[in-house]
Amino acid sequence: MHRTRVIGQAGWRIGKGRKVRDEEGRTLVVLTVVMLIVLLLATPGLVAARGGHGGGQGGASFNVQGTIAWLDSGAMTMGVDVVLPEGMAGQITVYVTGDTHLKECGGASIDFGDLAVGDWVRVSGTEDGGAYVATRVILY
Repeated sequence: MHRTRVIGQAGWRIGKGRKVRDEEGRTLVVLTVVMLIVLLLATPGLVAARGGHGGGQGGASFNVQGTIAWLDSGAMTMGVDVVLPEGMAGQITVYVTGDTHLKECGGASIDFGDLAVGDWVRVSGTEDGGAYVATRVILY
């Protein structure tokens, strides 16, 4: 069993045959915490509702909630009156593809035809040049 003990005022710790100063250990912890904070601050797109790259389609990711304003089943598009996030309020046109996962809030899969004007939805996907392509639509 390994034991560590502190000897005297200098703060030396002896364990497994080597000496390590307490200050060095504290410095390592502080440096690690600072690096984590810098990493979090340097990647605000990961936490933001819109921004960053992702979704697998090469554009900026988006994640909105709102009501369906209109549907075009022939073009597989819908207008969404965005309520959340507030900074993105307004209407956007969302393109639904064969790769889009359509689900009810409870998890059951649905079809595009199950959506109706006035339904509350959460839509996430990618935005590239003003085109919003859904990767997931959840009906509430």
